[in-house]
Amino acid sequence: MARNWSILLLICLAWVAVLMPFTLGFVEEPEGFLKYGAMFVDYFFIFDIFFNFFAAFTEEDGSLVVKNKQIAINYMKGWFFFDLMASFPFEEVINFTVKYKANSGPVDN
Repeated sequence: MARNWSILLLICLAWVAVLMPFTLGFVEEPEGFLKYGAMFVDYFFIFDIFFNFFAAFTEEDGSLVVKNKQIAINYMKGWFFFDLMASFPFEEVINFTVKYKANSGPVDN
C-alpha cells in the first residue's frame, strides 16, 4: 500500500511541476482534464496530510514507531506545517470570497 501511495504521490508532484505552470501560463479557464486533474491533485494532497498522521516512521536507532500518538507528534513537529501550507486550497478560498462579495452587493465601510 505504501509503495502504491508513493507512486501516486510522485505522479501528483509531476503534475504540479509540469502541468500547473503550463495551465497558469497558457490556459485562461481550465476545463475537462486540466480542471478535474488539478482538483484531484489538490484533494489528494489534503488527504495525504491525514494519511501522514497514521504512517509509521523509523527512529534514528532503527526502531519502527507505530503508536498513533507518537506518529502524530512527530509529524506535527516536522512536515505538517509545510504540507498544510502547500495543500491549502488558496484558489478555492479566493474564488469563494470573490463570489460571496459579488453576490452581497456594496459593502459600507
